[in-house]
Amino acid sequence: MLVRLLLLLILPFSDGEKIQKSFLFHGKSRDYKVCISKDVAETGKSTEASVDSILVLDKGDEHTIQVIVCEENYFNCTKSDTPGFFIDDMNFDGREDFKLLESSAKEATNPYFYWLYNPLFNRYEQSPGLEEIMSPVFNKGCKCITSNWKKGSNISGKTTYKYISGLLEVTEEITEETLLESVYVTTRKLVDGQLKTISKNEPKEVEEQ
Repeated sequence: MLVRLLLLLILPFSDGEKIQKSFLFHGKSRDYKVCISKDVAETGKSTEASVDSILVLDKGDEHTIQVIVCEENYFNCTKSDTPGFFIDDMNFDGREDFKLLESSAKEATNPYFYWLYNPLFNRYEQSPGLEEIMSPVFNKGCKCITSNWKKGSNISGKTTYKYISGLLEVTEEITEETLLESVYVTTRKLVDGQLKTISKNEPKEVEEQ
């Protein structure tokens, strides 16, 4: 992971109830200033903060290249003020991308907002497609993203995604459905631009635990 927290800058009070701070992260090609606001905690109560904006900075003279106003998010400040901000190449094009924790309290399989670098416009663009993937695992070796998921009590599967011509596509999906004492396994793969069923196994008996 390319993330390294380098600087904590304390800014003046924005009002009587909130403190503003900014954190500077250094990547390989750019710097990122993450600006947060946090509520002043009452005695014995935890503090919550939110990221207001992310400033993308030129690595040479630190001038602002892009300002990203963040969607609603919050994280717990009881242990640390550090926002859940991470830099990585998440579409395997050799360029830095980043993600932001949506909520430290949210019970979700993918509680992040993602921004991918678009070299055509020299800007970062939010990626709703990545945000919809359940428990994504980024595999640099195969340049793919895998997701193990469940649907109800009897259907589970593994979905593989790849970026093809800059677009996030499902390239393979294996689904297991349990009916009574049998398991049906269906494999689909991307063929000629469409996800097609490659095999559908005969039911097999459920193994006893």
